[in-house]
Amino acid sequence: TNDAEDWTAGGGGGNVLCERGFDGNLTGLASYMGSLLMFKRSSSYRFPPTATISELNLQPISKTVGAVTHQGIQEVSSGSRSYLSVFSERGIEGLYPTGSSGGFDFYNLSRWIQPVLNRRNTAQMARAFTFWNQDRKELYVFYPTGSNANPTEGVIGNFGRERKPPRWTRTDFQNITAGTIFNDSNTNYYQYVGDTSGRVYRMNVLTSDQRIGAAFTSRLYSKVYTQRRPNWMKDYGWTFVSAENSNKPVSVKQVVMRKGLPAYTSNANDMTVDYDSAWGSGKWGEALWGGAGNTGDRIRPSNVARGSGIRVLIESQGWYRVSGIIIASALCSDSIAA
Repeated sequence: TNDAEDWTAGGGGGNVLCERGFDGNLTGLASYMGSLLMFKRSSSYRFPPTATISELNLQPISKTVGAVTHQGIQEVSSGSRSYLSVFSERGIEGLYPTGSSGGFDFYNLSRWIQPVLNRRNTAQMARAFTFWNQDRKELYVFYPTGSNANPTEGVIGNFGRERKPPRWTRTDFQNITAGTIFNDSNTNYYQYVGDTSGRVYRMNVLTSDQRIGAAFTSRLYSKVYTQRRPNWMKDYGWTFVSAENSNKPVSVKQVVMRKGLPAYTSNANDMTVDYDSAWGSGKWGEALWGGAGNTGDRIRPSNVARGSGIRVLIESQGWYRVSGIIIASALCSDSIAA
């Protein structure tokens, strides 16, 4: 029938059973790659394309992975690939079409941030939700924590790198209960969220990240550099940072790993670099050492220089792209001590 409102048997309607008596009720539905996908909390199924309801053939996708909420299912993309993002009991899953069998397979996308997601309140996951910004290639995930019923914490996954895992960061938005993306003239993507007090916020204004007039701070935390000697103490010298131009000041901090000093503020050495006087526009490898001209800057420890490792924290309220980081160090001893 061509009448989408006619669900009678004469109009071609009917009903089917989806593993009745197993894994509770349905928690989500999605139409993807020509198949109707059905989710329970710990299992998932699909109906392949068919002409009539009598030809429907229920096929299981997984008997261990499902969706905790219908609001946690989004179609996302990374480069030229598209797939479904599903908020499951174990975290954020990617549901990929398989080229060989014409079916689907799950891949965990959030195992790198599993300790963060483990704080979620599993009894209230029906109130969790996600939404996708196609322009930014970012997935926003909100969920309740502790004994809270409403979402109190969130993470953001950036899927901009093709065939590589998403890069995750945390958001400190509190009590956000719903979110959506509004596409203006097929060019501008605006993110809107609402909270438990009934207020609605637009999270971004084109390329300017703002909320209630206050700019967001973008933060990049590098890996911990141990100079391939994690069990040795090192004496750290300058850190050379090179990046493309930014339209806002950029703060660079050296975070030295020291036994007995877990808080990074105890070991952070801060230098604010203004975009028009110290950050370069050249490619990495072409910048002059020492921060000559507008190519980069050397940052020397001003507080603590001795530790077992070091990482770099870069923050700004504007955009920036780090071209490279070089760290100078000298080995001290094979006994780690503050």
